[in-house]
Parts: sequence; structure tokens; C-alpha cells
Amino acid sequence: MQAALTPFDGDYSKWSAHDKALETWFFGTEYKNKKIRPDGSGIGVGEVFLMGKLSSAPAPGDDFAHWTVGQLIAQHKIDRPGTMTDEWEQALDEYETEVFSNQTKADTQQFLNRILKDIRPFFDQQLPELSMIDYSDPFCCIRFLQRINNNYLRYVADHRATFINRVTDLARHGWKGNGTSREFTVHLQTLTRHIAELPQTIRPTHQMAITIDNVIASLT
Repeated sequence: MQAALTPFDGDYSKWSAHDKALETWFFGTEYKNKKIRPDGSGIGVGEVFLMGKLSSAPAPGDDFAHWTVGQLIAQHKIDRPGTMTDEWEQALDEYETEVFSNQTKADTQQFLNRILKDIRPFFDQQLPELSMIDYSDPFCCIRFLQRINNNYLRYVADHRATFINRVTDLARHGWKGNGTSREFTVHLQTLTRHIAELPQTIRPTHQMAITIDNVIASLT
């Protein structure tokens, strides 16, 4: 975990930075598990992060063998149209074949629970969502990630204007008309970062032309 980032305490206005740190960890982590990959080579866990962004997981109590990633993807496309890429879908399909379809429930659960154990330091241990985890559920890691993501999406829906206004105010008032070229460059970098951190669900509503106009107006 990034040393400068304190564990996530449930303040979803700050979740974007935590989510990025979590994503970096997931896509930079591999586990060796000879039960899943007998040659002992590393197995990436980034796809589990992607599953945490899906709108659903296998229902608690479902027969472990009678579900498919394809079913989850189909439901996600219904629930959140336009948020599934071909690359994402292909990656999950290939991951299902190796990590889920051809493994026992016990081996898959052990693999996922190791991930859950390793990501706990990203979260404040008093976070209510942690106390809701049912460790007998083989998909509790994925379900936990989805619960956090769903909470964030609800927060975004309730505070849509706040995210857009933050960018607009920074573009309009963040530069006071004086300072060095280096300071202005830092201002633009900050603005760019805020735009990049806009939640995916509201990024299309951000009008870049207006932001640029506001930056230009701040120069006069």
C-alpha cells in the first residue's frame, strides 16, 4: 500500500485515490499457486479487481459449479450499459477458464481469500463493510469489492454536481493571474488530475470546452 495514503475510512468523497492505489496493487501482484497453475508461474490478480466492478456476483448459496462469468457480464451490461469494454470481457472470460472453471471450490476460495487478506490494510479495520464479510462465502472477496464499489456509485449519484463543480471552480478560480510558468504548469497538472479522477459514470457529462474557456478566462 502507498505509504502516504491512509486506510480508507468510509469517506467516499476520497475513494478515487484509494481505488487507484488498489488497482495498482492488483495489477502489479501475482501469486504462485501450483494447484491452479502446476508449473508454478505467477497468476495475476488484476481480473479480480475487474470482477469487483461488476454489478453482481454469484448469489450466496449458489452451487459453486453452476454459474459463469458470462452470466455476470450479461447482467452487468443490463445494469450499467456502456461500462463494459471488449478487453475487460475477454480478460474475465480467460480468467474464468483458469481460476474458476477448472478448480475445486476449496482451491478457488483459498486463492480469493488470500487476496482479501492482503488488501485489508488498504481499509480502516473499523470500516463497517469489513464486518459484513461472510468468510464461508467462496466469493466474499469479490462481494466485498463490489459492495465498496456500489457504495461509491451511490455516493457519486447523490453528489454528481459536486464533482463537476470541483473541476469548474478550479478551472475558473484556481489561477489568480500571477505566478511563474512552473506554477501555472502545476495548476494545469492539478486540473488534469481532477478531470482524470472524475467517476466514470459522470465523466461524459464533463464539458472539456467549458473547462478550457474557464482556464483562458482566468488568465485575463
